Amino acid sequence: MFALLIASFFFLITSFIFPREKLNYYFLLISFILAIIGFFVVPNNTMDLYKHYQVLEAIRISGIEVVSNHNYYDSLPIFRIYFYLISFLQYNGFLPAITVFITYALTFKTIYKLGIRYNVSKLGMLLAMLFFVGTFNYLGLLSGIRNMLAFSVFAYFLYIDLVEKKNSLFCWLIYILLCFFHSSTVVLVLFRLLLYLYNKFTGKIINIVLIAWSFGSFMIINMLDSLTDIKLFKLLIMQIEGYSTLDYYPIIPAISKYLILITIMITFLYFMNVNKSIKELKGITRFSALIIAFTIGSITNYHIFVRFVNFLIFLSPIYIMLISKNIYPYTSEVNHAAITWRQTSKNKKLTKSILVLLIISISLLSILYLFVFQYRYIQFS
Repeated sequence: MFALLIASFFFLITSFIFPREKLNYYFLLISFILAIIGFFVVPNNTMDLYKHYQVLEAIRISGIEVVSNHNYYDSLPIFRIYFYLISFLQYNGFLPAITVFITYALTFKTIYKLGIRYNVSKLGMLLAMLFFVGTFNYLGLLSGIRNMLAFSVFAYFLYIDLVEKKNSLFCWLIYILLCFFHSSTVVLVLFRLLLYLYNKFTGKIINIVLIAWSFGSFMIINMLDSLTDIKLFKLLIMQIEGYSTLDYYPIIPAISKYLILITIMITFLYFMNVNKSIKELKGITRFSALIIAFTIGSITNYHIFVRFVNFLIFLSPIYIMLISKNIYPYTSEVNHAAITWRQTSKNKKLTKSILVLLIISISLLSILYLFVFQYRYIQFS
């Protein structure tokens, strides 16, 4: 815990050193330090990381066939390749270190790219970073590895796909490959496909269905189970079914996630209102609405709910940065079309100030919760 505490103070102090244009180096530094800390974490036997270390040791002894012949891993070839490559490294600590670096570096890169694209101030970019670092469970990433890594990569390429509108085919390739790293990514791919059907009319229907999905979850599971024999979908169905039958619902962690979700929803609604005239943000706005609706619909299922709140945390910098100040629209050399931005009234400035205060408060409360209830149990070698 003390390593993370010292690192947090270091991040705060060094944030004053880097100018806005050099924040990418600051973000890389943070990612690298967090990766080093992750390298020295010693997992206990309740963490998935403990099992992952066993898998790495087994691969080193018997080869990749250990996971290839496993009923759980045989439908996840990208996961197997990831572990196989890391098994060549001498120390198991490289698994969490590399995972942490990729996860944080990609999210910070999104913050930096978005900040430069829309001329967001340094404080606006740091506000987005604070919310992400404050609300994202570092220990959860270390423990689980696969799910959060897959979500972070998906979120980054979703930004490239829907905001920058670049390399669409390559982004789709990444989406598909991620499905074979962790099965929960299949849900995100389905939502991405739903965007092709999404408009003002169908969007409302889809969102209502997603909010109510958990009430018919068993019927949906049975229907999907009877329609497909694909191992990847079978694995996803098995996980959803398993989560749906669990009675485990911890109150304090759930309240923490509720507060984070409420903050994201409030910020998102304001973001939609302020930026609804910006056409290039329409795709990411609609996708976010789908995720929020699905997350609300998952509120009775703790494990699914937590996972998709975490995915919203990856998307949250987009909403936070674009409400933190008066931004100017990005225009490329190809498209010089002017975009009219509505004047910000005193009431809107007050609203933004309240939102910024809310974001900072929830970030700090989440940091306090994580240090008191989560990070205190981290052990280092």
